[in-house]
Amino acid sequence: MPVIKKLVITAGLLLPVAVYANEQSRSFSEFKQPHQISNTFRVSFADMLTPDDAKSMSQRAAELINQKGTLGISDFSRTDGGFLMKDGYVFCMSMKAVMISHPIRNQLVGQNLYHYQRYGQPFFKQMVEVADRDGEGWVEYRWPYPGTSELRLKMSYVVKNEAGFFCGVSAFK
Repeated sequence: MPVIKKLVITAGLLLPVAVYANEQSRSFSEFKQPHQISNTFRVSFADMLTPDDAKSMSQRAAELINQKGTLGISDFSRTDGGFLMKDGYVFCMSMKAVMISHPIRNQLVGQNLYHYQRYGQPFFKQMVEVADRDGEGWVEYRWPYPGTSELRLKMSYVVKNEAGFFCGVSAFK
């Protein structure tokens, strides 16, 4: 593999760690949009996660962060990391709803989504509340079903880890 490709892959894997580290020392108004890194993972809506799959993957993500610390975040974006399966992926957020890691929509990394409302529900705020209050649990909201404009019930299972942030995985109910 050429040196340039290795550099791009390494930068893509370390970007979420850098964003989280910067968050710890900067106010949220100082966040700048991180450099966009493309991802080769393609979502297949023909084979979708079940809620049980989402819960299990989210709990495994918390265990990984508890073992590796923030360096474990890079595993969530790797196609061989075991966290990109079916249509599912792991996203991570700070307890103030700043996106730390999102392997599908890198443009969300570094953004504060606490007040974000889509389809009438502040579900990121609710994720923070569940993680803070219970340590882990489900947040339900309505989201367009892939390939349609029909709103269906979607669920995210979030788990707060020992590093002080939470990760989640979503599935349609």
